[in-house]
Amino acid sequence: MISLLRISYRDPIEAAREELLSDRVKKEILTASRRGWIDAGALKKVAMAKSKASKPTVERRIAELLELGALERTGAGGHVTYRSTSLFDL
Repeated sequence: MISLLRISYRDPIEAAREELLSDRVKKEILTASRRGWIDAGALKKVAMAKSKASKPTVERRIAELLELGALERTGAGGHVTYRSTSLFDL
């Protein structure tokens, strides 16, 4: 079913992917989280270092990716982890 939807909506998905990956911070977040669950602190640290963005900017981009469904979160408090959903394959 997912494959059929990807075929049917290929152009809008590709346009969204290009827009998303044009943002260096979002790209670094998705790259760091594509191999599986990553601790929130480690994800933010990697994204800040590679994109040269501030912590608030990285946190905003994480929230945007969660809202888009490109990133998922588990845990609470000091035990939050994230991973890419591969919705927009890198």
